[in-house]
Amino acid sequence: MGGTYALRDLAGRTVTSNSLRGRWNVVYFGYSRCTDTCPVALPTIVQAAKDLNEKGIAARAVFVDIAPPSGAIMPRNTDVAYSAHGHHDPARSIKAQQEVANRCGSSLLSLTGSRNQLNAATVAFQVRREHTPARPLETGHSINHTSFIYLVSPTGEVRKYLYHTATPDDLVRAVRTASSGS
Repeated sequence: MGGTYALRDLAGRTVTSNSLRGRWNVVYFGYSRCTDTCPVALPTIVQAAKDLNEKGIAARAVFVDIAPPSGAIMPRNTDVAYSAHGHHDPARSIKAQQEVANRCGSSLLSLTGSRNQLNAATVAFQVRREHTPARPLETGHSINHTSFIYLVSPTGEVRKYLYHTATPDDLVRAVRTASSGS
C-alpha cells in the first residue's frame, strides 16, 4: 500500500510521494464538502500531527480531497436520476477546500489533483470511492469512500491504518509503536 503519486496543494504547487518523505504523514482521503466522516477525521489528524511534533516526532497532517475535477458525474446506479446538482462545480469545490483549510489551520496540507492524479493516489492507498446523490446538508453529490487514516513513515511506507474514529492519542501510539519497530 502506498506508492508513487503526484498531487497539488491549494496554491497549485506539485506535491509528490517523494516530497512528503522525511517525516511521518498522517493521511486521510475524503472530500471537502463531506458532512459525515471527514469532519471527524480532519481535526483528529491535525491534532495527532501536532501531538507528535510536540513529542519530538516530525509529523504532518495530509488531507487528499478526492472530489473529481469539473465535468459530469456518471452514476453507477442508473436508477438514480441526477439533476444539475449531480454535476461537480469546481468553484464550489475550491471554496470548500479553502473552508477546510481555514478551519484546520496551516498545519493541514490539503491536496487534490486531476482525475488521473486522484485515481493514481486512491489506487496506491486502496481507497474505494463511489459518487452518490447528496447527503442531507451537502450540495452537489456525495462520495462514499474508505475512511481510513493512514500512517506513512518518513521513508514513504504505509506502516498502519486506523478507522476515522481513532483518537489523536490512538494515532500517536500507533506512530510510536511503528517508529520503535523501524
